[in-house]
Amino acid sequence: MSSAEQQVLIFVNPMAGRGHAGALAEQAAAAVRRAGFLPNVFTDRADSIDLSDVDPTRLRAAVVIGGDGTLRAVVKRMLPWERIPAIVLLPLGTANLMAMHLGIERRPDSADTLHHLLHQGQSRSIDLAAANGEPFLLMAGAGLDAAVVHTLAAARRGPIRKSSYFLPTVRTVARFRYPPVTVDVDGRRIATRIPASVFVANVREYGTGVAWCPGARSDDGLLDVSIVPGHSLYASTMVFLHAAVGELAGVDGAIQARGREIFIDAPRPLEVQVDGDACGFTPLHIRLLGRQLTFIVA
Repeated sequence: MSSAEQQVLIFVNPMAGRGHAGALAEQAAAAVRRAGFLPNVFTDRADSIDLSDVDPTRLRAAVVIGGDGTLRAVVKRMLPWERIPAIVLLPLGTANLMAMHLGIERRPDSADTLHHLLHQGQSRSIDLAAANGEPFLLMAGAGLDAAVVHTLAAARRGPIRKSSYFLPTVRTVARFRYPPVTVDVDGRRIATRIPASVFVANVREYGTGVAWCPGARSDDGLLDVSIVPGHSLYASTMVFLHAAVGELAGVDGAIQARGREIFIDAPRPLEVQVDGDACGFTPLHIRLLGRQLTFIVA
């Protein structure tokens, strides 16, 4: 199939980049045409886009303009396809953890690189997982960090900046109670009713800059699990400080494991976050899907 017969889907979160995403989408579409492909631009929410007329076998790539949440929503929309096209990520989000993981810089001229990427870009693949049926690309959490994300989501009135997390963090920490969690990895119980937060990671990067799962690799066919003990604000603060300097493994009561299927439960429903988005409550079932997602990078 010639390039002139192939499409490039362009998904854009119009709220991303403080309103600059629309202009970047236009630049990206022009760059796709210069590269000899047919652009197809979508500006609606990914969960409301009609892709019934799209033939996945005729796609060269999918360009995602936005942050980690936009990326996950687009992947969810394409997940039923037998073949998910390679993705070009133009990051315009708050944390941009996937871009960080892939070494993609956020640049105002990023659309101009599309010609090179579509013809000469390198492929990077990551494991694809699901968390309670939702696509899981980066990391998931149950506990204090997820409670912060839920508090922010409830108060959100527009685009999120890093400063948006300050008040939700203060409010959540002040009222949070540490329920005992139970964690199974590949059918083996590794924690029984331990007051803790749980992190499950496909990548090492995390929004606060702290590597809760420092050994995580996105292409090794395994997910990394960290159970971080915390029964009080003081205890959680001390654990955070240890993790910040790379000494989480030495924290008394911390548990680390790897596996393909993780189950987390608690006596009461515990907040869950997936890829930085509020995503319901425990019980949380995470499993690798046995397929990978391909990105095109420089």
